[in-house]
Amino acid sequence: MSLADYDRPLAKRGRKAAPAMGAEIARLGLRPDLILCSGAARTRETLDLVLPALGSPMPEIVYDDAIYMATPSALMGLLRKLPAGGSAPKTVLVVGHNPGLEELS
Repeated sequence: MSLADYDRPLAKRGRKAAPAMGAEIARLGLRPDLILCSGAARTRETLDLVLPALGSPMPEIVYDDAIYMATPSALMGLLRKLPAGGSAPKTVLVVGHNPGLEELS
């Protein structure tokens, strides 16, 4: 029985890489105020493995199924909807999927 892509767990390689990504984010001094994460199983697992390296306080986390397989323009649309001005997050971490994220960068 195969799992739907949305429900597929994080691969062994991803479980190994995620804590290293978290450590690199911390090493670079990046401290997200807000994390936007796809609701897919593997992105949730990735985030769970990244979070310990970010320390406290815990940033706000929003799980959004619109991130799942989103195009670059859809991702930009989500980011543009974030609050502006004094209430705007300074640093946003998006945990999503390729090719959308890679094309956005």
